[in-house]
Amino acid sequence: MKALTALTLGKPVPRAALPEVPTESRMTPIPASALQTDVLFEMFNGALGSMHLGRLLKGHDAGRLVALRKLRGRASAELAAAADLARSVAHPNLIKLLGLVQESNSTYVASEYLSGVTLFELGRAASNRQMPVQPNVAVRIVLDALTAARAAQELLQVTLHAQPVRCIFPECIWIAEFGETFLAELLVAPLLGRASAAGEPEAAVTADVRSAALELTRLVCAGLSADAPLETDLSGLPEELQDVLARALGHGSFVGYQSFDDFIDALASLDESLYATEAEVANELRRLMGTVLGVRQQKLDMLERGSGLEGGQDQADETKFFRLALKAEQRATARPPAEAPPASAPAVPVAAAPAPAPASLKNADPEPEVFDATSAEQLEEPTLLYLREEGDAQHDWQGEAHASRAPSAPTASAPASALDEEPEPEFRSRGKGRVALVVVAAIATLLALRIGWVMHQEHASFGQAWQVQVRSLTR
Repeated sequence: MKALTALTLGKPVPRAALPEVPTESRMTPIPASALQTDVLFEMFNGALGSMHLGRLLKGHDAGRLVALRKLRGRASAELAAAADLARSVAHPNLIKLLGLVQESNSTYVASEYLSGVTLFELGRAASNRQMPVQPNVAVRIVLDALTAARAAQELLQVTLHAQPVRCIFPECIWIAEFGETFLAELLVAPLLGRASAAGEPEAAVTADVRSAALELTRLVCAGLSADAPLETDLSGLPEELQDVLARALGHGSFVGYQSFDDFIDALASLDESLYATEAEVANELRRLMGTVLGVRQQKLDMLERGSGLEGGQDQADETKFFRLALKAEQRATARPPAEAPPASAPAVPVAAAPAPAPASLKNADPEPEVFDATSAEQLEEPTLLYLREEGDAQHDWQGEAHASRAPSAPTASAPASALDEEPEPEFRSRGKGRVALVVVAAIATLLALRIGWVMHQEHASFGQAWQVQVRSLTR
């Protein structure tokens, strides 16, 4: 199939032009059948499936990192055809889809990896920590995502004569560390969300616009209303932005925007102070997600160090590191602890702590929690799949691998990085066991030396007595 060339489509948005992506920086196209990857670790778990970081093992790009979306079952014929078609689509604002990968009885959708976070992760962190994203940064991210989605829709329509499909999924919008926003998993994401890729063109565009409005509201308000997300309180935002969001969400008598152009024009007409630069986006990303990005890099460094060791060497240190890294990452995105009740309030009984797991299960990896989106309402509104985290303090949808090992009550005073904190009790007990073994071995050695010395003395005295007796007899 011929590769599709990038097209400049749609009316321009008043912003600095995006730099051209150098040809040599893009990954070499790899035949789908030749993809071989090494799955490194899980980055997050969401409604579309868990996202892992992997590494290519074959071809000219061997060693390069890739993003791997784990499917919840076998890939359908429709999904395989969509992935094959998406491999031929290229655009500066689209992350290249590489194809399907089969690894260890699991199927993954492989894409290029950009160091950064998804809009889903950023929105979840802002909501859980009650730290809103700066309005100008949130506007820039969503505006760039809308512009990329509009270009992708027109690219598909002009080159493939395809009907519009859903493009705006929070888990498929990547914000790079340097501040740019990209779309990923084009044509594949609607199928991952268990919705059909086909349908009314107007419905797909309207759903994307509404999804973008909800995500912008989530960022600037640090969450959505759990009862009525479309009725989230917008007070406290700049008046211009309030008006745009009220119309986008359909507040009162307003009717939501029906096309990309309408919403893009509304956001582009805001005051310049509500439009951030890429450097400002990068700074805000470091402020909110710096710990998560740092932990991922440290995990990679640990894996690189571990790959050079002989089998089994330093395995305990690696396990310990990943557990502490998970604590630091979840502390950075977890909800703050609830405030203590006033002194006059009656005491609230505390539930008994769960019984400790058997020793044989301490190192077992629990199955990651999977969100089951099967109702008709969830299929029609993929964005609302993420609303379950709102108002649920006990289940904050962290979605990270080994979530059962995370601390149950993170403290607000805890440092952002906890990789140097004390080892867990399991490692303490192991250390005490090793010390006891050393002491026992030392005592046994001393006893053996004492017995040997006594036997030597007895043998020497017996020899001397025998010599005296022999001399007396010879005389």
